[in-house]
Amino acid sequence: MEKKPLESKEKLFKIRHSAAHIMAQAVMECFEKNGPVYLAGGPPIDNGFYYDFLLPRKINEDDLTWIENRMKEIILEAHAFSRENVDEKIARNIFTNQPLN
Repeated sequence: MEKKPLESKEKLFKIRHSAAHIMAQAVMECFEKNGPVYLAGGPPIDNGFYYDFLLPRKINEDDLTWIENRMKEIILEAHAFSRENVDEKIARNIFTNQPLN
């Protein structure tokens, strides 16, 4: 059965959304010893995904290599992804240490 374009687009959106979260985890692990890492959000976009961070120091090429490798490790760990809708008060409590959200 051939996939419908919309169905494929929705799946790609979910993959990119998940990849953004995986990247955020890797970045937080990479910089945790240098100070707080603040997440400002980052959605999937038409040609990939991104995340805005406020980091305790400038990112460098070694960091990027480490982050990429860590992302691959996280993917191989095959974590389950789930979605949970919460109201704003609960969300603010979850992200209390993330002032940019």
